[in-house]
Amino acid sequence: MPGSITSCSNSRVKSICALQRKRIRDTEDAFIFEGIKLFREALAWDVPITDIFITPSLLQILEEDGLNRNLQSKGVETWVVDDAVMQKISLQKNPEGVLCRCQKMENKEQDLPSYVIFEDIQDPGNVGTLIRTADAAGFGGIITTESTADIYNDKVLRSSMGSVFHLPIVQNVSLDNILLTLKQSGYTIIGTALEGNENFDIKDYQTFKPVIILGNESKGMKDNTKAQCDHLLRLPMYGPAESLNVSVAGGIVLYDIARKVNKGR
Repeated sequence: MPGSITSCSNSRVKSICALQRKRIRDTEDAFIFEGIKLFREALAWDVPITDIFITPSLLQILEEDGLNRNLQSKGVETWVVDDAVMQKISLQKNPEGVLCRCQKMENKEQDLPSYVIFEDIQDPGNVGTLIRTADAAGFGGIITTESTADIYNDKVLRSSMGSVFHLPIVQNVSLDNILLTLKQSGYTIIGTALEGNENFDIKDYQTFKPVIILGNESKGMKDNTKAQCDHLLRLPMYGPAESLNVSVAGGIVLYDIARKVNKGR
């Protein structure tokens, strides 16, 4: 049977609110997300949910869909909360009525067909959008540097639309070390920079394992990172604009590489 929470001073409510801060998420190795779309994605992809906080109206929908039995079989604790408590724990002005606490996913570097690296991309909306784009374009995994926005940030989770649950994502990586390891493992390192080339040809589609690096919103890639790339790409600007937002530019580059790979194979 679900438990009930009606007080905003409840200890569980306080612990959930604390997870809005990165330091607490790191300490507890946990995170929160909200919304029915992310909730369904998390269930479908076996994200380790520990607690669900839900309003009575959404609980009824959950029971009608049979999702409550799925939660019970996974040992998830369900807490029915009133609107005041939901507003307290939510980061949204108009909460959908469901919020989950989860353990962080365990991800390590793997021998995947491809990677996308985010070097110091700081805007959570950009990070979430690029995770979603990399997922849609068929890339295998994502690596982020320490100065990149936390993937468990609420804005990252929401803008990824669930893609954060689909891909292995390794955070807080030192690029100097990981790029050397990736090169030794047969990956081709491709950076994006204004001084790069507009064209890139793939020599052998069967053995091609791309790693695409996308740099900081205002500064781009660091010089020492550029020096470690096998290729540098740039997007042509046909109008007076000097550059594109990193999520737009990244989407174009990722899909261009994906299109070439899929066509070649």
